[in-house]
Amino acid sequence: MAQTTDTPLTATLVAAHAGDQVAARALWATVGPRLRGFAVGLLRDPAAADDAVQAAFVRVLGLRAAEVAQVADPLAYLLAAVRHAALDGVRADRRRTAREHAAGDGAASEDGGLAAALPAAGGGDGELARALDRLNHGDREVLLLKHIAGLTFDQMALVLGLPRGTAVARHGAALSRLRAVMMGERDGVVEGMKEVTRG
Repeated sequence: MAQTTDTPLTATLVAAHAGDQVAARALWATVGPRLRGFAVGLLRDPAAADDAVQAAFVRVLGLRAAEVAQVADPLAYLLAAVRHAALDGVRADRRRTAREHAAGDGAASEDGGLAAALPAAGGGDGELARALDRLNHGDREVLLLKHIAGLTFDQMALVLGLPRGTAVARHGAALSRLRAVMMGERDGVVEGMKEVTRG
């Protein structure tokens, strides 16, 4: 783990870990909406997102006090924990779904989409949510980390386990693909309107 930094959020994390309820509420107020917004966007399921955020906090509570004190960037650390919990949940769901299909039960889980993530993070643009839903997981993840969770590129690199330059490049490529998806949707609407007016 990185060396500790003397930030108010680090102190709040340490105090919350030690059982300070006021610090725990302050920590949640500071990072909770961003963690949940990221998780909902990543998982496309509010209930699964809540589970991932809870698992991240349980993981932090399971650390030794000395380990918590050495967390250099609590937001990036918690987002990485949410990401790991989310990926664990996705893997578990895939195994469960495979077992159900093998047993002849074709039940599928409901997909809530990114429309739920944007309001959770203070947004709500339906067109943007639909466009994000059409991106691949990796593109969606970097955009959520940057624009929903509000991370810097250094923090994104920590969460994703990538060099900073790679995180920057992935973000730029994801933005380009998002623009292309959104422009394609707009072009489709314009063409549809032309067809309606001709008919």
